[in-house]
Amino acid sequence: MLNVNNIRKEEISTIFNLLNSAFCNDNEKSSTYFDILKYIFKNKKELILNSLSSYQLSRFKSIYYDLKGYTNPKKIFINKSSNKFYDKCEKENDVKKLLINDYSQLSKILKKEIKLQGCEYKPLNNINDSIDMYFRSSNDAIAVELKVDVADHSVIGQIDKYTKYLWARAFALPYYNVIGVIIANKFTDFVYQELKNKDYICVQYGLKNDSIYLQEV
Repeated sequence: MLNVNNIRKEEISTIFNLLNSAFCNDNEKSSTYFDILKYIFKNKKELILNSLSSYQLSRFKSIYYDLKGYTNPKKIFINKSSNKFYDKCEKENDVKKLLINDYSQLSKILKKEIKLQGCEYKPLNNINDSIDMYFRSSNDAIAVELKVDVADHSVIGQIDKYTKYLWARAFALPYYNVIGVIIANKFTDFVYQELKNKDYICVQYGLKNDSIYLQEV
């Protein structure tokens, strides 16, 4: 059992930094670091409050809410006056098929003429990862990550990797830009704020009469 009486303030901050890094990169160790801090908070609350900055405490709270599955309150309305919501697809592949058939709404959100280059696209030959949907405009490479339901913290590490892969290809092309887009039915608070801070584009999708509707959030 952890002896909280022997823990110093510097160690609390170090554990938090490990948690924050692991969480944003979808590292399995994040739950271990979180459990350690939660145990310390339960047994010696003042130690946590005195060791972490207000920013770190806010992040710790956001991570807690994300792990609990609390989502961003924004929803897509079919009709605001009727207070009805759009439905979601059953499978991620269903979202993909609808977007393949018509991605004009995504083009309007990006304010660019785009063309689909491929699905499950491998940007580099020596990697196992693949981008859900890969688009190009005249000067942009666009990585799209799809989530059929809630975009949780795992999406942050995924879109970071995919955009880095595309930047690796674009290193010698100064006119070339890389854009990361996440399309999901809902976003957790933590993920929404984290993605916006990283300048990624968050898009909610919904279904109406078997047609897909997209809205930037």
